[in-house]
Amino acid sequence: MKRYVLGLFTALALLFSCSSDDNGGGNETPTDEKLVGTWDFTRVEIDDAFSNDDLDFAKEIVDALVADGCILLTLVFSADGTLEIQERDYEDIEIAVNSGGTGLDIGCPTTQFTETASWRLSGDRLTVTFSDDTEEVVTISISGDELTADAEFVDEDNLQNADAIFTKR
Repeated sequence: MKRYVLGLFTALALLFSCSSDDNGGGNETPTDEKLVGTWDFTRVEIDDAFSNDDLDFAKEIVDALVADGCILLTLVFSADGTLEIQERDYEDIEIAVNSGGTGLDIGCPTTQFTETASWRLSGDRLTVTFSDDTEEVVTISISGDELTADAEFVDEDNLQNADAIFTKR
């Protein structure tokens, strides 16, 4: 699964080289109770100081897919410490040129992968342990129904200093 999460965002790598690490105000201390539930990836935040054509284009792709109801990545945190990761296969993304709007038609990938992992939270540090016993640690914050995570969690090479935003269902 980790391979696919990294792959999804590598495919969208045109989008992110660097971005904002400012999570804004109003963030609550993450707790197990606040984290348990279903979270959909809904956007990437990029600081204007780091914005460039590639980042802006990638953000447009993500925004267009989400606006069309395409859920690229879902994290389901259970109270028993299990995590189900559902993601769409980035290799299925089809981009075609059209004559209106953004000039692009972007199709939602149809192939979906699911992986089960385990999770634990210590303060604002979320540790995810995958089936191959590798661990990823990511800093998170929760504000209302939004979870913000360092985007390096999904692609450490291409998403440095970006924020991945998930919305709770």
